Amino acid sequence: MNRAFKKKGIYKRQVKIIKPKKVTALHHAAECGDLNKIMQLLCRGVDINAQDRFGDTALHETVEYGDFECVQLLVREGADVNKKRKDGATALHLAASLGLQDFVTFLFENGADVNAKADGDLTPMHFAASKSQPQMIRLLFTYGAIVNAVSVTGRTALHIAVSKSDDCINVLADIGANIFVKDVLGISPLEVAIELDVFKTLLPQNFNFCSADGTTPVHIASQCMNHLCLEYMIDKGCDVNIENKSGDTPLHFACLSGNCYNHIMQHPFQRTQSPNIELLIKAGADKQKKNKMGLAPVHVCAKNGSLLSLDCLEKFGCDMNLRGGDKNSTPLHFAAESGHLDCIEFLIRNGVDKEVIDSENCTALMLAAKNCHFECVKFLLERGVPLWTI
Repeated sequence: MNRAFKKKGIYKRQVKIIKPKKVTALHHAAECGDLNKIMQLLCRGVDINAQDRFGDTALHETVEYGDFECVQLLVREGADVNKKRKDGATALHLAASLGLQDFVTFLFENGADVNAKADGDLTPMHFAASKSQPQMIRLLFTYGAIVNAVSVTGRTALHIAVSKSDDCINVLADIGANIFVKDVLGISPLEVAIELDVFKTLLPQNFNFCSADGTTPVHIASQCMNHLCLEYMIDKGCDVNIENKSGDTPLHFACLSGNCYNHIMQHPFQRTQSPNIELLIKAGADKQKKNKMGLAPVHVCAKNGSLLSLDCLEKFGCDMNLRGGDKNSTPLHFAAESGHLDCIEFLIRNGVDKEVIDSENCTALMLAAKNCHFECVKFLLERGVPLWTI
């Protein structure tokens, strides 16, 4: 039988696919595990680092076949342990993905780069996470692997692990993986974990643990669709009024809406946070709290067009005429300036002051006209808002 079944299971990328590879005699000897033949060929001067059409060397082959004796022989005879095949993977990448701890230790002790980057800047740590190898992750870390190394898409091993294995999540969390680091789509491992309902494995014991900008897990949970995570944190006694460095509370985050990325569905979606808003307010969140820009949650809703969030705040008694921001604006000003007709309609329907002016003597109608939001202008005129104020 093929030596891929040797000793520890099926190697050779798990399934042996026979392809014409233009292999050398050394590759063939390595695949067969013929130590004598390998030595004969090396004594004749064959290139120990010769590559087939996929870029595999004999060392790559022997690692994939799980033949430790061949690996030892090739390395002892001068094989380049950091030689990359066409996809950029070294022998260490392959050993890490297969969970071959003895191989990794041997390769590392013989100069293998534990942070070598394959295509896409994927490190052996990424490879181990993608194949759900928790013990390998820990071993790589002991050898100096960078736990928060990012790929070209900004993903760390933890980004990968949260959709793969609770065991890997536990190990990565234990060795200091950053739960807040964002990929190029702006998604953190914590957000993915919340959406996939595996957040309990990832969450630190201290919910006030924060990222560089002061954002805590409570902020992130407040912004995500899965309200069970926020409910869990509240039950555990989290601070629902904690602020990040911008002065934003979890309620500010819950009121945000827009083109966010859904990791599960793989497409942008409109996110509304009414369940989270309700949870936060019932847990004691300050509805009128303003951030460092002077914006309360109701202003955030109006500015960003979060109609359902605005409706939820109104039901909980938030002041729909509350002033804030650098121009002492009301929610109606923010909605008109941004062109959110549905929010304008909602606010007018709930009896807000239609003619109120900001610190620059502008009404909502003036702001809508200034920003060319013609449907908003038409609506406000139809509701009797005067063109000018005295």
